[in-house]
Amino acid sequence: MGAGKSTVGRVLAERLGRDFVDLDGRIEDRAGLSIPEIFDQEGEAGFRLREREALAAVLADGPTVLACGGGTPVVPGALAALKAWGRVVYLEVTLDVLAARVHGEGRPLWGEDAAARLEARRPCYLCADLVVDASGVPERVADAIQAGLGLGGR
Repeated sequence: MGAGKSTVGRVLAERLGRDFVDLDGRIEDRAGLSIPEIFDQEGEAGFRLREREALAAVLADGPTVLACGGGTPVVPGALAALKAWGRVVYLEVTLDVLAARVHGEGRPLWGEDAAARLEARRPCYLCADLVVDASGVPERVADAIQAGLGLGGR
């Protein structure tokens, strides 16, 4: 969370002429609830169930630029499904940058254990097809993704 997945994803999708899907947005649309409301009412287990269902629906669609939530790739089987569907990019930023970006946004899983959560997830994240420093402006991050995946650049 806070790495810029949605912002960079939109830039990249526009450049590539593809649809963009924010998985959290899709979950909210399907549930009629915000992510914090889902966590409040159903807990993390309920959210993860909704996330798996939404991911399966997106992966059944055509070529898309998809921004997953930070926990999506660590759900058993999700990373393999994502890699079978397309190329996976990890937008890497430091904890300090993440903290500055999500400060005051009321993210359900952001808190004192954010550093431990990031460290626990990092080995999974590093299995991505491409790791990109996402601490810069979205347009430069999109440039790095295009170059790294051989999609042409600006």
